[in-house]
Amino acid sequence: MVFSPHLHDPMIFINKPRGTGDTGLSKVEEMMVDPALYWLIIGVMLLVLGLVLPGFIMFFFAVGAMATALLAWLLPATAIVLQLGFFIAASLITLFCSRTYFQKRFFPSTPAEDGEEADERGDAGSPEIRPRN
Repeated sequence: MVFSPHLHDPMIFINKPRGTGDTGLSKVEEMMVDPALYWLIIGVMLLVLGLVLPGFIMFFFAVGAMATALLAWLLPATAIVLQLGFFIAASLITLFCSRTYFQKRFFPSTPAEDGEEADERGDAGSPEIRPRN
């Protein structure tokens, strides 16, 4: 690939529509510096990590990264600080609003955890320990 000095100029995408040729970059070079593409790649990597790692937490950050990719694609002149703030907000909102739903849906509790089969002492099915005579 040919090095383009335009790739390091931070002002090339300010208020310029995507793909108009005003930047002096080829389509491939424009796509390589597109923040939406980076957020999408980060989102896919977090989604794969969320499927591999236990706990299902990375899934919510993947949703936040993909929402940020959508924001960066719709509003290409959005500053990186706003994108990071949107990523953090979207990730935390999906985490706190959806986590209990996904826990109930995919990890149902057993009756002993709910306290439905608790005996008269109030413990949920723990074995009784008696002293030896």
